[in-house]
Amino acid sequence: MEHVTSRQNPLVRRFREIAREGRLGEHILLDGEHLVEEALGSDITLEVVVFDPASAQGALAKLATRCSATQARVITVPEALLAAMSPVRTASGVVAIGRLMQRTVDQALEQAPQLVIFLDRVQDPGNVGAIIRAAEGCGATAVIAGPGTADPLGWKALRGAMGSTLRLPVASAASLSPALGAARAAGVRLFAMVARGGVPLAEADLA
Repeated sequence: MEHVTSRQNPLVRRFREIAREGRLGEHILLDGEHLVEEALGSDITLEVVVFDPASAQGALAKLATRCSATQARVITVPEALLAAMSPVRTASGVVAIGRLMQRTVDQALEQAPQLVIFLDRVQDPGNVGAIIRAAEGCGATAVIAGPGTADPLGWKALRGAMGSTLRLPVASAASLSPALGAARAAGVRLFAMVARGGVPLAEADLA
């Protein structure tokens, strides 16, 4: 297990850059024990996992051992340095960078039967994460985010989804119209959720 102490280390700068941008291409930022645990059982390739020494030898020792058994670099840093690398104010003892290939709309529509949630201009990443979490709980087969929606793979949305994004196919569409057309062509019935004036979900005929 490596140990890093300098704030000038390129790895520290990379964590801070991804935290600032939300994600960088296929590279996503995972903060906290739960998300790193979920990543170990998902399609994510963990590249770097960083612990503070006390956590790596104490409460998160089993997680550190599991991460060390992968191809990921496992590193310890002083607690103050971990706080600088974490995207949240109170560091949780572990942060990681992973690589996740985002699915295309066509890939998201492959499963049958389908219950697909389309997100239209949901700007708050925490809300995006909460919707993805609720979608998984309701048995959805995919989530497709349209333009104007916060990045579902940004770290804030990932935290809000509490691991659901790592289990549920999630795609982003440059335009919702073609994505909705593809869903319709695949036999998906379309329903729109509105803030007011609609039919209560419990009374809607979804069969």
